[in-house]
Amino acid sequence: MACYETVKKYRIELIFPHESVRMYYDPFKEEKPMKKIILATSLFLILIPVHAFCIIWWNGLPAAYIPSTNPTPTTNPGENPDTKSLTPAPTMDELTIQGAAYFLKSSSAYTLFLQGYEQNSSDIDGLKPLLTEAISNLEKSTAIYSTLIETASVTPYNPAVLYRLSIFDYDGFRKEKGLYPDVFKKVSYLLRTGNITGAFETIHTKSSLLLKRLYTVKYELNNGLVPDVWKLWEINQGYIDLTLFGQYASMVFKAELK
Repeated sequence: MACYETVKKYRIELIFPHESVRMYYDPFKEEKPMKKIILATSLFLILIPVHAFCIIWWNGLPAAYIPSTNPTPTTNPGENPDTKSLTPAPTMDELTIQGAAYFLKSSSAYTLFLQGYEQNSSDIDGLKPLLTEAISNLEKSTAIYSTLIETASVTPYNPAVLYRLSIFDYDGFRKEKGLYPDVFKKVSYLLRTGNITGAFETIHTKSSLLLKRLYTVKYELNNGLVPDVWKLWEINQGYIDLTLFGQYASMVFKAELK
């Protein structure tokens, strides 16, 4: 899913070519307070993942491990589990990219769900496909991170990388880049102590929590109920927090391993 942004006379235009969807935000147009809040958070959620995942999350953390050069026996779809072929398992880099890509699709679908809710919260049936898409992609992302964690647990760390992370100036870096202290504190603790697998586990845990909240909203929609806007905001905040967590971790790797 591609997203491009342009500014035309202070109007922000978001274009989704694949879905043929265009979104506009005019800061000078009078809007209701709730509408302004949802539009602002929706724009933030769209723009941050596009840049953070496409550029940043796809690089970094797997560099802390020593990759295996031997193919891992895997079972292909439809193949007898007792007869395994030596198909190379996905690398940690590949798993990271795949998991991040599905998360991006999920966050984008949820953003459009929020927009639809803001425009017409009574159109329950019209919002269901977007929520279903958000859930489906987040399920795929979470499953991939489960595999990534399993791979990381049996892959040795690169001691040279861990040493450089242990002496990195985290406080100075946070102040220089203007990063949010609460999020960066969690990132810096994991990286400083060499618990890179713990970073993957954090992403998985946060994703699983988001899924539970999305399931609750889906249940309400299926029963003709209108979800509480506070509940939707909590989910939105969860997407943002998770995005920043991954971005901050990758920023450290990019700065330290360049």
